[in-house]
Amino acid sequence: MEAAIVDSVALHDCPEYRDGCVEVLCEEWGRSKTARLSMLEKSNPYLPYNIVLLERTISDSEHGTVIGHSRLCRVYGQQDAAFVESVVVRRKRRNQGLGRKLMDETEQHALRLGITTLYLSTHDKQDFYNHIGYEYCNPVVSCGAASAFLTEKLSLLIGCNDASTTLYGSSQKVHETAPSTDLCVPDVDDCPDGQDFSETLSETGSVCQDDTDTEPIGRPNRLSQPPPPPPPTPLASRAFGGERKEVIKRISVYWMKKDLTSVL
Repeated sequence: MEAAIVDSVALHDCPEYRDGCVEVLCEEWGRSKTARLSMLEKSNPYLPYNIVLLERTISDSEHGTVIGHSRLCRVYGQQDAAFVESVVVRRKRRNQGLGRKLMDETEQHALRLGITTLYLSTHDKQDFYNHIGYEYCNPVVSCGAASAFLTEKLSLLIGCNDASTTLYGSSQKVHETAPSTDLCVPDVDDCPDGQDFSETLSETGSVCQDDTDTEPIGRPNRLSQPPPPPPPTPLASRAFGGERKEVIKRISVYWMKKDLTSVL
């Protein structure tokens, strides 16, 4: 078998990979091709900034196959920070170290943009992100697709120097253990086309569903372990044909960040 090269490109520099990104994203979270393309077309050299993980062969290094995707968006009130979301590796290529490779490439793209801090959120992959250097933090506000319409100056005007000030009214010390936010989402039976809203949350919350190996790298991580997310808790129910059916469940979201100056 011919050796393969795995690297990344910015989607706006190589728009020919949009269809491949749509395939990878829809494989994980569904939605229409038109909606996906609309989101991907917003990628630009400033933010939002879509990153494509490619696999190439040595004999054909000019063309690659899309095997992963991530996106950087602006964070309200923080000029040198970005929020990572829509992190995904093609299902058949998971558990091969590509999740870590995708995050490494994402961080390198961020550094080239002058970004020094990355934020993300997850409801089930906090151990993976902790292992690659992310620490628990207070929530921040991502501009998402609106990043394309916000200059850095405007972002600072509508935000503040510390996003936690906006959220909490005053600056707070970062939690020593994992802070989490309980969110309520509808059950799958109440979602259109049978799509579970938790999948949408996973995408927005940047859940990398890949590579949870925990071999030691460098010095051990001294962060305390986060409490496990609580099991789904029914908050309401209603009757269907004489039977009571749970329609709301609760999940925990963990917010994390990484100082990229440590990887320079």
